[in-house]
Amino acid sequence: MDGLSVVLTRGTTVSGRVRFEGAEPTWRDVTDLQVVTALQEFGSGAREVRTAIAARDGAFTLRDLRPGPRRFGLAGLGETRVLERITMNGREITDRAVTLGGGVRIAGLEIVVTDRVSTLRGMVRGGRDGSGDRSMVVVFSTDPERWFPTSRYVQRDRPGRDGRYSIRGVPPGDYWVAAAPLSAVGAEEWRAPRWLDRLRTGATRVSVRKGDTVDVDVRARGR
Repeated sequence: MDGLSVVLTRGTTVSGRVRFEGAEPTWRDVTDLQVVTALQEFGSGAREVRTAIAARDGAFTLRDLRPGPRRFGLAGLGETRVLERITMNGREITDRAVTLGGGVRIAGLEIVVTDRVSTLRGMVRGGRDGSGDRSMVVVFSTDPERWFPTSRYVQRDRPGRDGRYSIRGVPPGDYWVAAAPLSAVGAEEWRAPRWLDRLRTGATRVSVRKGDTVDVDVRARGR
């Protein structure tokens, strides 16, 4: 093959720090914290995911990132902490994609963690078969712009045998809460906007504030 040209560019480096709000973090809070970034490929939906382990003082560096639109997040948090916000050089980018160029060095990424954890919990009342434990509770934002892969605003939980469910770490905002039969909830399809759009018909709407525990009972649906 003649005339093939391959053009290379330098990767992007992003560094910063994880900061804790509220009570002093324990060693469990700062061990194995992973800063995660995902490249948002247009059209195909494919994502390149990269991670970096945060040091005990919260410092981290992500190296050799491919240019393009990216989202940033945090994994490895304990039971008593959740993500509060992410800023890049003072600009809030929480749950947003930011476009990075090749060969750029950014040193101002700050990830803030809080101990004010919001929780949605309640009971799934039995459907036609009288059983709520064969359902999946899905909690999703009333704003369709937040229905993207890895979104904190779309979460689920399978109720126990008693029909009770609990979903921790729900960011403040307005949500739909619904219980769908397990047979209708695929491994990844449950996050698909078209499926969530159908699910909100008949769903219960609730508002969540930071640190709240909100009790919401829902009814199991048929197929």
